[in-house]
Amino acid sequence: MARATTKRRAAQLATAVALLIGLAAWQGERAARWFIALQTSSGDLSGIYACGALANQEGRPVNIRYGCMVPAPSHRQLEALSTRRGAEDWDLFTFDMGAQANDPDAPGFDPEASDDESPVRRVTLSPFWMTRYEITVKQFQDCVRLGPCSADDVGQGGFFNFDREGNGDHPINGVTWFGADTYCRWIGGSLPSEAQWEYVAKAGDLQRRFPWEGADTATCEHAVFAGDPSSPCGVFGTAYSGIHPRLADDQMMMALNLAGNVWEWTADWYAPDYGSPDAVTDPTGPPTGTGRVQRGGGYTEEDPMVFRAAFRAQMEPDMKLPDVGFRCVTREIDHPAQRAEISFQRVRDLNDWAGDLEGWRVSNGVLRPPEPGGRLRWREESFRDGELLSHLSLATGEAGLEYGQDERGDRRFRIRLRPGANTVELLKLQGAEETVLGAGVLTRPTMGNWRRIGVRVEDGIHRVTSQGEVAIVAFDNDWPGEGVGLYAGPSTDLQVSDILHSE
Repeated sequence: MARATTKRRAAQLATAVALLIGLAAWQGERAARWFIALQTSSGDLSGIYACGALANQEGRPVNIRYGCMVPAPSHRQLEALSTRRGAEDWDLFTFDMGAQANDPDAPGFDPEASDDESPVRRVTLSPFWMTRYEITVKQFQDCVRLGPCSADDVGQGGFFNFDREGNGDHPINGVTWFGADTYCRWIGGSLPSEAQWEYVAKAGDLQRRFPWEGADTATCEHAVFAGDPSSPCGVFGTAYSGIHPRLADDQMMMALNLAGNVWEWTADWYAPDYGSPDAVTDPTGPPTGTGRVQRGGGYTEEDPMVFRAAFRAQMEPDMKLPDVGFRCVTREIDHPAQRAEISFQRVRDLNDWAGDLEGWRVSNGVLRPPEPGGRLRWREESFRDGELLSHLSLATGEAGLEYGQDERGDRRFRIRLRPGANTVELLKLQGAEETVLGAGVLTRPTMGNWRRIGVRVEDGIHRVTSQGEVAIVAFDNDWPGEGVGLYAGPSTDLQVSDILHSE
């Protein structure tokens, strides 16, 4: 029996090897990357993946990949800004970069600010994605094994992780700027600019002092670091990339360990100040220099003030230190977390929509309807039995999702939300005729007045959910069509952040 099992395993291995050789002959390095991705679940070998940050926020199952990325701006950031600042007094894509210690009444005041953090300037960024985790040893080893990364660009022995047994899920440390830059380019991204890194740490115009919510300092429960010698944190090396101290799980931006664990290389050359205080878009730093900027602090730190979002450090790009690593950014990803997804933080037009488009507009990361209201259809997108459809919105007045639209739009289902009464209805519309299939009262608290409404249809059973609670269960097996759309009643102030469509 054992001999038969051994032969079977040998045959399976031979088949796998033959498959790999065939794939390599067919598509070379791309096939090899795909094969390793299957073995390691590394999200950047078979393309750049979204982490499914919304699934994390809502407590839904999600496939965690060390190579996955989270969006900036984020949905939670949009919710917080629009709630705290009012309807128009905020800008999702702009923030005050830097800090200054001279004028408490001026933007960016921080009594701990250094001279090289100024002048504070208004910076606007294009949307981007950032790796949720610091790049791990296993990921960098894959790049070395497949090329073009080189082991010469990373420290080995001693406190360096590259050749230490059992540290594969720790961040790669002791990597030069050149090694970090090569890796990010290999996966189709780049190192973050200083502005991109600081935007995520501050949560944009929320202007956080540290990259977490609810605290204006850093403790052993906020970051992986040595701590003050009088009350040390007991940290003597890196922690694995997926860890976060108890108070540092950043639900706003979903990027872990921006403060502590390892310093992170950025793309920019260092300059002792930011030059002009004028507003700027997508800055990239000076064209030349002697040191590359690092952000975030590492595990060797004793002073928690280095974890401030505006704090800057710099080092010659060919140096290797055991508390220095990196993460990557990109403009586009290859694999979204949903089967289909529209985020109005990233989409600035309505090219993928049909219907009476006049008056509908995308502004500051949200979709808004015209004053008379109206209907839209998500062009080329269909919703079938067994799938999940949801959207995140803030509304006054009647608004909601439509699905099951026939080709003319005369027959469809509509989820109608009445925010004032905190109720939701499921309607079936046939021409001018409306049939109420079910109604429910929403009891769970919203996310700063924003509410996620979802629907799943299986074998004619429609389940409408909100914030994780089932609001309506109704049966209707007469499926008019497969179209997906949006509805806004007259005089409805509707803001739609995103629409997600998954299996």
